[in-house]
Amino acid sequence: VPPWALVAIAVVAGLLILCCCFCICKKCCCKKKKKNKKEKGMKNAINMKDVKDMDNDKDQLSEEDLETGLTEGDEKEEEKEEEKLGKLQFSIDYDFQNNQLTVGVIQAAELPALDMGGTSDPYVKLFLMPDKKKKY
Repeated sequence: VPPWALVAIAVVAGLLILCCCFCICKKCCCKKKKKNKKEKGMKNAINMKDVKDMDNDKDQLSEEDLETGLTEGDEKEEEKEEEKLGKLQFSIDYDFQNNQLTVGVIQAAELPALDMGGTSDPYVKLFLMPDKKKKY
């Protein structure tokens, strides 16, 4: 085998390895940046429409439904009207020594007033439900 052929094969193999490393690094970096941009504003913010949907539905929703915020009947309703209920940022802390769960409202934005005076204090309604799925 001529020496120039070995050099050419080594160069091509090196370029392939560099391209693979570049693609892997690019995928890893892009995922981290997207997550940081999404979580930058409100770390624990949830959409109030999701909370309303979960309150109306007595059954536990699957993980896919929780991500999209839709239940079976709400998919058609979502196309018709999009109701904005505002955003709520809250914190949940559990103290293992005192066996105490603390829920605090950090920030509320664009919440509709529900009382006669036109102002309402935001609150968090928390439901603890047992896992119906078995974990192995």
